[in-house]
Amino acid sequence: MKTQTLTKAALAALALVAGACAEQAAAPPPVAAASRPSETKVRATKVDNRDLNTAESEYQAQVDGDSKDVTAKINLGVIKERKWDLDGALKAYQEAVKADPKNLAAALSLARVLTAVGKGEMAEKFLLMSKKANGDLPEILNGLSSVARARKKYPEAIEYAKKVLLREQNNIDALNNIALVYLEQGKFDSAELYAQTAIKRAGEGKNLSSLYVTLGMIQYKKGEMQRALALFNKAIALDPNNGVARQNVGLIALAYRDYGLASSELEQAYGLGQTSKEVSAGRCYALEGLKKGLEAATCMNTLLTRMPPKDPETASLLFALGMIHMNVTRDRDAAIAAFKRYADVKENLSKTDRVFDLIKSLESQQSAAPKADEPAKPEDKAEPKPEEPEENKAKADAKPASVRKKTKRQTKGRV
Repeated sequence: MKTQTLTKAALAALALVAGACAEQAAAPPPVAAASRPSETKVRATKVDNRDLNTAESEYQAQVDGDSKDVTAKINLGVIKERKWDLDGALKAYQEAVKADPKNLAAALSLARVLTAVGKGEMAEKFLLMSKKANGDLPEILNGLSSVARARKKYPEAIEYAKKVLLREQNNIDALNNIALVYLEQGKFDSAELYAQTAIKRAGEGKNLSSLYVTLGMIQYKKGEMQRALALFNKAIALDPNNGVARQNVGLIALAYRDYGLASSELEQAYGLGQTSKEVSAGRCYALEGLKKGLEAATCMNTLLTRMPPKDPETASLLFALGMIHMNVTRDRDAAIAAFKRYADVKENLSKTDRVFDLIKSLESQQSAAPKADEPAKPEDKAEPKPEEPEENKAKADAKPASVRKKTKRQTKGRV
């Protein structure tokens, strides 16, 4: 990796996420059908995120054709999660739970999304219902631990995890849940102890990749970036399909302005289901950093169609898009439109903000330019390229800070 200095602002705003073996920050790959709920496992293959609409249509057709097809309902929820349609995902998972109350995949998926939208109490309720139907299964107790951690009920989170350990002392999900609780509390030594214990106790054939993500997050929180990167890369070496590890490497690379690595890792993370706003926007910024202005503009325009109008990330994308149109595509109309939308999103923006100077300058150039049906005068000279204001540069030092805002969900260590 290149060795440019990472600004404190960029470092503080990186939206890295911690590892948990039993849960995912984004929706997991679709599940395969199983003869019993406990046999429902994550499918080895993945749906390409560039074909989400097709996948959604296929699963919807399956649900419409067979209202009792629980697997199709779960898979439909997975796809809707990846498309940021959390309401649609909740509906799909609720229908799956209703159709089969004992289905663990449905219950855990429903709890995950409920927690993500701030309905942790309801998530706990559904998991307790599943616990009543299935008994004290480790998967349910670990799920309850994760929900309690998300609700900042740390003693409860540890208690649920320890109930698992009383039955299975080598349960790496439970050990990792405790590590994540201590990570959130800033008790890094304790967090590292439990994560390392999980690695030592793991049986042969266990996937330890997510545990190394947790260890990487501990180092990251301590400010040890190179150690964090080494651990994230080890997680990738153990499991190339660990999208969280690739996301973390990609976001750090972007902050360090290593755009080639950032683009590669973020593209792979996106393809593996990490479709958060941070990853999605990071892909666009990496293209811009690689001087692929047209591709970056297309990426940003596509993403903006999915972004909430007043989201801070929307403002960051609009400003970057305006700079690309001003300096690369030389499309004044598009640049002005992007900057004006940026000002609208920011709402209480000071009238002295430089973005208004940019708009004024572009409009002045536009009015002075020859009309489409007027020949240019011989004495006309090439227009000077507007200089980008120093404090508003949409480059690496500023972009990571605006792109990767920590969310409650992300700082809760979801994988």
